[in-house]
Amino acid sequence: MNVYFGNPYSIVSEKYIAKQCFEQWKGSAGHYRNMMYPYYKGTATSVKLGRSDGTFSIYVAIQNFSFE
Repeated sequence: MNVYFGNPYSIVSEKYIAKQCFEQWKGSAGHYRNMMYPYYKGTATSVKLGRSDGTFSIYVAIQNFSFE
């Protein structure tokens, strides 16, 4: 799971968010192992924008893998 705390206006595009999430997942041994697991047949990714403390927005990104 990725969590970003910061000014939402500095997030410039969906491509930027996707690249940041991918790089963070790739840099995590556990996430990378799941990404490279040869028996997974499908994957789903979700990104949600929310509020942390009312000052700034956050985004949370998750990955799900399936054998089907």
